[in-house]
Amino acid sequence: VTATWGQALTSMYVDGQLVSSQTYQGEFQIPAGTPMYIGSDYAGGMAGAQSSLSNFQVYNRPLAQDEVGGLTAGCQ
Repeated sequence: VTATWGQALTSMYVDGQLVSSQTYQGEFQIPAGTPMYIGSDYAGGMAGAQSSLSNFQVYNRPLAQDEVGGLTAGCQ
């Protein structure tokens, strides 16, 4: 699963294939120091998925569709 945003477009990909996209107005900015939660961090300690995550990456720019497809090449 890959999510991208920037240049007024958010996109969601599954196995390198675009499944959804949406435009937005204004700028998408995440303030410095904002925590990033992977999985679950619900109040009250609710457990997240019992699973593991591999190859998690954060880029400082939106990826083009061909770049997203290249990320999944050879993954199983």
